[in-house]
Amino acid sequence: MLMIQPRPKRVTEHGEKLLVALQAADGQWISRTEIAASIEKKRLTPYDVALLDLLVERKLIEVRQLPGRSRDGYVWQYRAVTGKK
Repeated sequence: MLMIQPRPKRVTEHGEKLLVALQAADGQWISRTEIAASIEKKRLTPYDVALLDLLVERKLIEVRQLPGRSRDGYVWQYRAVTGKK
């Protein structure tokens, strides 16, 4: 049976951990694999990705999709939003 995680409605403590990991990258774009490593995980879970989506919606981070070697043919990269543009 396929279990679908409910979409988070608020930034949780774990979401804050993801945000801190992105802020530590000093504005550099980092992949999901790099984010996972920075929080000492082998890979991100669907819940982690949902939290990243929430952080994007809240305009705390940015996301971009590049052609890549993943199962769906893309690499997703994220970076924390800074005051500078």
